[in-house]
Amino acid sequence: MSSILNSFGCQADYPELSILKSKELIPKKNVILIVVDGLGYEFLNKGFAGSLLHGGVRGKISSVFPSTTATAITTFLTGTAPQQHGITGWNMWLKELGVISTILPFTSRMGVSLSSPFDVAKKIFKHPSVFEQIKSQSFYITPKKISNSAYTLAHTGNSKKIAINGLGELFQSIAKSVKENNRKKYIYAYWNQYDSIAHSNGFDSSAAIFHIEQIQGYLKSLMLQLKDTSSMVIITADHGFTNTAKEFTIELKNHPELVSCLTLPLCGESRAAYCYVKSSKKEKFETYIQNNLSDFMELHSSEELWKAGLFGTGHSHDLLLDRIGDYILLMKENYILKDFLLTEEEHFYDGRHGGCSENEMFVPLIVYDFNGKETEE
Repeated sequence: MSSILNSFGCQADYPELSILKSKELIPKKNVILIVVDGLGYEFLNKGFAGSLLHGGVRGKISSVFPSTTATAITTFLTGTAPQQHGITGWNMWLKELGVISTILPFTSRMGVSLSSPFDVAKKIFKHPSVFEQIKSQSFYITPKKISNSAYTLAHTGNSKKIAINGLGELFQSIAKSVKENNRKKYIYAYWNQYDSIAHSNGFDSSAAIFHIEQIQGYLKSLMLQLKDTSSMVIITADHGFTNTAKEFTIELKNHPELVSCLTLPLCGESRAAYCYVKSSKKEKFETYIQNNLSDFMELHSSEELWKAGLFGTGHSHDLLLDRIGDYILLMKENYILKDFLLTEEEHFYDGRHGGCSENEMFVPLIVYDFNGKETEE
């Protein structure tokens, strides 16, 4: 995102990628970023060698921590790390609202919509979006189901918002946006269906592989339309995946001694859980993890990992430490940690993300360069 921001004359907080310099993007009339939710580098590199997508790979880049949609998409939409934007996972303790929020649908964890969600969201998401920083015309293309959410509206500024109903419409909308005028443009397109398939079936299941092949079919058609348009297409992802199963699930309800130490339900992710622990029970909490669960998870002080730069570098969001608890449990191998509220139906997915494995953390940087006429000033 720093490479993209700098190419539009903005001042990015982080260094550019060495494998994608802003000087490549500056002459381009159309800078197109396509985010395929869940597409990991390891999966693409091993399963699609010689394919259209693999042919455009310049290298692998890391996700943010935790390696999850809420945190990483906010980085795509702001150009900053979790250290700055403060969005720390799917479930977040929002001290200012006194509620554990499921942040993307912007509800409480119980599923209750927050009152006046857009007004509240603007107070939670104080960080400026990429679309507010870029002065050129910008487009935001996303599935209709999430196109009008409080989170989306808070992060998309004055971009032209295009809601799509399917994969074909996504690529058609990109082509149409490119041809709308001859001015310099930033086009952001997000697709989430691969992520859904990977959760339900596993990231390398036959259904997941078939869907990536569908994406490549539409991409090939788009590339033909972009010939001579002075465009740069960048394809990447928010995170990758690891496969898991119910038998690799550590259920908190089976550890009542551990539950007795907590002041709140688990926050964050099932692969990276934030634990809020009673001050009088911290020693008991640590001892229980070390004696009973150390084969499945690593115990870390949240503050220590924050100081080590896990969430980013530079100035920190005022409430970041409030949002990452006292301890972070990082799951080993393909284990997950789950708790369920009384209102939540127990469910187990074949695919998960949020942890620190290579499959989850590394995503591809795919670039296609289309030459064409110079940009109008």
